[in-house]
Amino acid sequence: MLTVLSAALFAALGESNDKLCFDIELQGTKGTKSYPFSPVRGFPPNHALVKNKICEFQAKAGDPIPHRGQWLRLNKCEAATSSQMFYAYGKGSNSRYGIQSSSTNSGVFVKDAALLYFVVDDADEMTFAVSFDIPGDDTGGKVVLSVEANDLRRNNITFDVRDDENEPVCSYGLCQWDQSASAVEDMTFEWADCCTDGFALAGIPDQGVQFPFKFTIADGIDKFLLATWDTKENPKNVSFITLSKDEVLSSGMTVRALSCSQMCSSKKTCGTCSQDPRCSWCGDTKSCLPISSEDLGLCNKNSVVTDKICCQDCTALTTQSSCLNKGGCAWDTLSRTCLSGIRNLADDEVLTCRSVDDTNMVCFADDAQCNVCGGYTEASNGGESVKGYCSLQGTCDLDTGRCTCFDGYGGQNCEKACENNCSGNGQCDKDSGECVCDCGYGGNDCSKKTCSDNCDANNKDTRCLHLGVDDTCSITCGRRVSQNKCTGNLQQKTNCQCLPGWWGPECISSCPGVNKNNGLGSVCGGLGTCNKTSGSCICAACNIINQKTGICQPMPDPKCKNFGQPICSLKTGAKECKCIGNWGGPLCDVCQCPGSIKCNKINGECDYTVCDYANNEYQLKAGSLAGDTECRQIRDDCDFSKEYEASEPTRTSDRICQSFSACENFEFLVQEPTRSTDRICASTTTITSTTTMTTKTMTVTTGTQSSQTNTLVVNEVTSAPPTSVKASSASVGVDGSTTTTTTNTVPGVKGATKNGDKKKSGCNGGCVAGILIFLLLLLIILVLGVRRYQRGKDVKVIEQPPAFENPLHQYEDTRATPEEGLQNNDTVATSSEQKPESQIESFANPMYDVKAPDHDHVEHNMPISISLPEEERDVEDEPSKDDNEVVAFSNPVYDADSDNEDSGGANGVSGYMEVEAENPDGYGL
Repeated sequence: MLTVLSAALFAALGESNDKLCFDIELQGTKGTKSYPFSPVRGFPPNHALVKNKICEFQAKAGDPIPHRGQWLRLNKCEAATSSQMFYAYGKGSNSRYGIQSSSTNSGVFVKDAALLYFVVDDADEMTFAVSFDIPGDDTGGKVVLSVEANDLRRNNITFDVRDDENEPVCSYGLCQWDQSASAVEDMTFEWADCCTDGFALAGIPDQGVQFPFKFTIADGIDKFLLATWDTKENPKNVSFITLSKDEVLSSGMTVRALSCSQMCSSKKTCGTCSQDPRCSWCGDTKSCLPISSEDLGLCNKNSVVTDKICCQDCTALTTQSSCLNKGGCAWDTLSRTCLSGIRNLADDEVLTCRSVDDTNMVCFADDAQCNVCGGYTEASNGGESVKGYCSLQGTCDLDTGRCTCFDGYGGQNCEKACENNCSGNGQCDKDSGECVCDCGYGGNDCSKKTCSDNCDANNKDTRCLHLGVDDTCSITCGRRVSQNKCTGNLQQKTNCQCLPGWWGPECISSCPGVNKNNGLGSVCGGLGTCNKTSGSCICAACNIINQKTGICQPMPDPKCKNFGQPICSLKTGAKECKCIGNWGGPLCDVCQCPGSIKCNKINGECDYTVCDYANNEYQLKAGSLAGDTECRQIRDDCDFSKEYEASEPTRTSDRICQSFSACENFEFLVQEPTRSTDRICASTTTITSTTTMTTKTMTVTTGTQSSQTNTLVVNEVTSAPPTSVKASSASVGVDGSTTTTTTNTVPGVKGATKNGDKKKSGCNGGCVAGILIFLLLLLIILVLGVRRYQRGKDVKVIEQPPAFENPLHQYEDTRATPEEGLQNNDTVATSSEQKPESQIESFANPMYDVKAPDHDHVEHNMPISISLPEEERDVEDEPSKDDNEVVAFSNPVYDADSDNEDSGGANGVSGYMEVEAENPDGYGL
């Protein structure tokens, strides 16, 4: 079934997510029209390879067309290209497959029609296939067709199918594709009534190409049908756009196969972009993007403009001139507002962002004229607002800017109404708005009977007499014509007013084009007005007076060349040629391309140099009126021993190579470079942790001696798990508190805090767990150490220090003696009869290992070593240490000063920390 599509097709294609957009444009003497379409990408339901299994292959309707396959030739299966499989030419084939011999078997036949297919196979190669007529319809035909496609100069174009092996014929014989000219001219096809005719031209890329062609003869063809694929109305099938034969033969046709991004980006204004349903306007970037573009999501949704949203670029304009000087805008003459809109070239349909009262009253910048009439009026009709020109009592011709008044109204802007509608005894003069009475009647409204004596149809005196100032029928004004109508009317008893088509002081002479006896005919041939003083015609623009008849007639069209369109210029009042492409001059025969570059004979585009992409060229600069295309050789492959390919070459860009980056200080290698990626380095991040240790004082009495004991309290710990941890400094305050500042260095990405910076982070779950472990180990160590002090001793606590408050966890222990166990907040009580001030108990720090001499031998939960005078030492005590000597201890969280990843570091990462603290008393801590 054939479907004729126009605006409906436009909408259907607008919903497609295809990355390619196709248009066919007709430019010629009938004007310019453009149609969007989709190339055929599958087998139609009635195709021979869908209906039958042929050469062990059968497709389903809509299946992609294979780039390579098989097809019958003389009843034998032979290798075939996609174009040969689609055209399915039945050369001597067996009819048992239902194959038409000497004809196409694509599945669609239309009598006396030329079917135009652009077919894309599964390898994205495009074919231009054409078939003429149907087999056995008792009629033949002849067609002459030319192709000139400069974009295909670098492609290997071939005739894959010739419906007749001896056709098409060119002036030199059997037509062949001329690759140097990228053209084939005047291909002639002739066929008999038995068969069809046609061809398939293969090897065309499916994007980034313009394909101009033209028909000059089409005998036996009534219409041209352009195939479009898979519309909503006809899924997985072929529909057709009907092209007028007259328009085809008077136009050059160009198929443009561009990416939708290219097609949309060519639309430079909001109006032209938003009215194409395949595109949307991004107000943020002032660019036109395909509706399927991901970049559209980057735009503020309030700035995205589609066909139902009016562009602010247009609505902000308040005058007709400013509106029509802005591309993509339309002036609604009735509402006097500027809207975004275009005129659909395919069917001359007006497309605007919102509905208008009368599309005929909408002006566009490319209209020949937009002359707004006078008499703009706003009124209310049944509660609805009505706006219009010519006083709402006539119609406005935007080409001439003149009003045509309704019956009963007259005046330049139809502002006058004839009184009482001339009482039925006369007619209203649309020029003056006054009544012209019939013979025998007078008065402003023709209601008075007067001077009827000479109104008898048999009276040879055809004058219309009127009462003069002396009240006698003595004034002649007009003559009687058919139905006793007078051609003039006396005003104020002295002024004779002529009807249109009559002139002179008595209005009895007819203008050119009007019969003087009956008043019938068209004034000045309908192409001008009559001067009521001289009786000569004043012709409208682009018309001239015929010297024999005196009436107006159209000027002859100039003989425009190269599909130039004769138009009427309202500025000059003369006919002139409207040229296409880069043709110029009065007759469109002057190529305006730069230098020696030629104009394409079909669409007038400049045939700029095409870069040789197959031989490693790319286009540095596109051709323009400033100069030809600039091509450059693509640089050689990158030196992958020291470079990587940052960007592959394209048709418009060179290969980009960049040197590998080197990891700098405080960076480590994350990923080795590849041929297409750089070396990835990450920087180490320095995090500063601060640990505050506060010394509390307690008094312990053993016999008569007392001593001081230090209790470690962690007031604040701010850290993150480091790869290596190294304490840099420690200090003891005058209040007895000790503060240690630790610099932790961990790996991270570039841009993290460098070594020496301080960084504070919140304590997460791992941090809390570490503190709990720290407190638990501290408790165990203190209990073990104190018990060793108390063996065989009589301990008495004299003073209980304030309870230790842990900001993270609070524990309470009310046990009276250390033997029952120590908890957080417990105090340590020791007894000694004599203890030098220089001696202080050594203890194990469960957080940091202090001066571990051997990182291969680290013990967790190392007991506290206590130095006492030899005379006080119990026989079971450990050997004495020198005063101020620091006892090594283990770090339960990080293994100190170890290079072995398996030796106790958190997460298998080792490091070290040194803490050296001094106090005024010479105590070693």
